[in-house]
Amino acid sequence: VTGLPTGISGSFASGVFTISGAATQSGTFPYVVTTVGGCGVASLSGTITINPNVTIALNSVLSSDNQRLCIDNPIAPITYLLGNGATGATLVSGTVPVGISGSYNPLTHIFTISGTVQEVGVFNYVISTTGGCSSASLTGRIIVDPKPVVRLPQGGFICVDELGSPISTYTLYTGMDSSMYDFEWSTTTGVIAGANGPSYVATAPGIYSVKVTNKVTGCDDTAQALIAPSLPPS
Repeated sequence: VTGLPTGISGSFASGVFTISGAATQSGTFPYVVTTVGGCGVASLSGTITINPNVTIALNSVLSSDNQRLCIDNPIAPITYLLGNGATGATLVSGTVPVGISGSYNPLTHIFTISGTVQEVGVFNYVISTTGGCSSASLTGRIIVDPKPVVRLPQGGFICVDELGSPISTYTLYTGMDSSMYDFEWSTTTGVIAGANGPSYVATAPGIYSVKVTNKVTGCDDTAQALIAPSLPPS
């Protein structure tokens, strides 16, 4: 026999010639089996097509499959290029945070993981191909950090005189550690210069906001409080 792929061979026993084995190369192989001995020569031909095992490779930027972000934020899309006959891919259930899913484009052979994370934790995801010969898989990691929990007291008052001018103050406390968090206080007119501590002394009625940022993760959240004017009794 001639023309067989590597790993495939022929053997003759008891009048039967058998072609068998496991191919180690892919492609289309026309083969010919020819008799030996006896009167004359007889031959037959056939074709063996060996399809390659499917492939999967990261197609987005390096390290896009290892992300860390804050909850309620979208991930940078992670894309994979499928090859050698793979017809799609799936994310193993439970390995990605809630809000993240995958989709396959058969025209480009690209599988994309995207979405907005809605669950805190460390997620070592697994993506596996479907269709084609054998299967291929890759892993990645998405770490989702929580936002800081920020609360401000509500229902505060600043005393004003008959003309509406403030005659008292009101202190807004976050109760949070300044060694762990950064603070930015503001009003409806903009950021208050120099107000970057865990508390702020309000000297006028109004709506006050504080943005608190975790120094390690960079995750932030905002709380708001209304300080109302209070007139003296008349």
